[in-house]
Amino acid sequence: NGVSDKDTTVTGQAEVGSKVEVKVNGSVIGTAIAGADGKFTVPIAKQLAGTALVITATDKAGNVSGATTVVVTDVTSPAAPVVNEVNENTTSVTGQAEVGSNIEVKVNGSVIGSAIAGADGKFMVTLAKQPAGTVLVVTATDKAGNASDGVTQTVAKAPITGWIYQGGKWAYYDTVTYEKKTGWFLEGTTWYFLNANGEMQTGWQQVGRYWYFFKSSGAMQTGWLQSGSIRYYLTSGGAMAVGWHKIGNAWYYFKSSGVIQTGWLQSGKYWYFLKSDGVMQTGWLQSGRYWYYFNSGGVMQTGWLLSGKNWYYFNSGGVMQTGWATIAGKRYYFAPSGVLK
Repeated sequence: NGVSDKDTTVTGQAEVGSKVEVKVNGSVIGTAIAGADGKFTVPIAKQLAGTALVITATDKAGNVSGATTVVVTDVTSPAAPVVNEVNENTTSVTGQAEVGSNIEVKVNGSVIGSAIAGADGKFMVTLAKQPAGTVLVVTATDKAGNASDGVTQTVAKAPITGWIYQGGKWAYYDTVTYEKKTGWFLEGTTWYFLNANGEMQTGWQQVGRYWYFFKSSGAMQTGWLQSGSIRYYLTSGGAMAVGWHKIGNAWYYFKSSGVIQTGWLQSGKYWYFLKSDGVMQTGWLQSGRYWYYFNSGGVMQTGWLLSGKNWYYFNSGGVMQTGWATIAGKRYYFAPSGVLK
């Protein structure tokens, strides 16, 4: 008789009193004696589908019958497939099932897609997007036609990703983890900052020790910023400039508040002059009625100066000397242009 992968006996009919042997690959896996009616039952362990059982009967005289081969049939249903989550933007159903099994996805009893599980058991069934709430039933059918139990998967709403306007604030949800971003966030070449609640920041914000400015779009400002009548400078890293900064070919000075300095500045023990656009002065400068001179480092000159072939003298306040003056106990005369005569 036929033997399935669920059976634990081999049954049939043979010569009365003969010894019936069941072999697999030449090894005996079970024996029994045919009864007075010729029927036999040989107990065996369950065998895998496709296993060839070779059955012989040997009479009391030792004569062996011809062999009968019975192939174990597959009547065991595959395990239910493992199905990954599906959402309303999904165009495939993926998961794991018995190798080579046929995977079907049904909605309301109708097949909407099928595929064969690969050598690693993984499958991907292509289908059209389904509305959130749709119930998918996924089954695996082996090559013998045995079908697994159906696995239901309800189509979920697609996770929120990207920029979302919530409660009057913009937030960003990661496209991989779906988590709300906080802190610094780089999108393309643009930096944004989102507070601990994930809210996009605009305007002036102190982050750590530094101040930054974010446009109404949330983009971090770099370069020059005009706020009313006040100018600021944001470095390439976005931090508000304070102190001395070289921008292009010119030097500027920014107060601790970030406001650009103009006019006279004492920095350390030296005096400087910043023009109305903030550029550090070098060379000659007339301020009010007086002339001053600033070296290439922007430092206001005091004492003697040789400029070209002419000598000049600047007092401790930096003012260019004209007329008669006593310097180190000696008398000198300076023309109205400041040149020593």
